[in-house]
Amino acid sequence: MDPIERNQIIATSIIVAAMFTLLFYGMFSTTQEKSPKFQVVDKYANCDVIRYTDTTQRWNYLLKCP
Repeated sequence: MDPIERNQIIATSIIVAAMFTLLFYGMFSTTQEKSPKFQVVDKYANCDVIRYTDTTQRWNYLLKCP
């Protein structure tokens, strides 16, 4: 193997390693916008309709009346 082929292999390896590093960084560094756990979404008969999430991230609703 001559020095030019060896340099091409090294350069290709560095580029591939950099691409994988950027790929994994992009996958794991994304931040998701968190919505509040409890949120007033509507009114009904002088009561607040409150939406909240449980541990399964499903929306649940309840009425909070004064």
